[in-house]
Amino acid sequence: LNRPENVPVVFADRPPDNLDADVVMIDNAATGHTAASHLVSHGHRRIAFVGTEVDQYAVGARLGGYRAALEEHGLVFDPGLVVNRNLAAQRHPAGDTDLPLSRMLADPDPPTAVLCGNLLAGVAAARELHRAGRTDVAMVSIDDFPVADSLDPAITVFTQSPELMGRAAVDLLLDRIAGEESGPRRMVLPTTFIARGS
Repeated sequence: LNRPENVPVVFADRPPDNLDADVVMIDNAATGHTAASHLVSHGHRRIAFVGTEVDQYAVGARLGGYRAALEEHGLVFDPGLVVNRNLAAQRHPAGDTDLPLSRMLADPDPPTAVLCGNLLAGVAAARELHRAGRTDVAMVSIDDFPVADSLDPAITVFTQSPELMGRAAVDLLLDRIAGEESGPRRMVLPTTFIARGS
């Protein structure tokens, strides 16, 4: 990534590749770790991770936190419990049960909980679980989504504030415009845990 010299740049949500610049983001790995630990603390030992584009920074870091939490609690990381959904998977017809999570739930030793690594995965997993009538499977989503609080059971989520992130990024940018010359700054914002029925 190239930029004109002396043009201030601030990244929001994820750090830049090969560029020294300010960034405002959440601690994605810590959030994935906390979410997985929450499920483990409720007795779950087979926890699926569902994400979209897990090779991208944010969801990949959340997957890393999930894996670290499992290992920290003495559980074996099973790559077979990781679903990397692509956007096309969101558009399967409602009657199609040949999706990764559906097949996983049909296994002899299925997951009892699902951790969703981002909003799109949360929507897809909630739809799939409710379509299958599997309200017995616990679910936590990193990122809230519309109707998550209206489902039965309602979905437990970790949320971040886009407004807070945007304001923080603008503040850093204005500092740079005003002449701030310190090294690259990394601002880590908190997430909010909302426990619901799932």
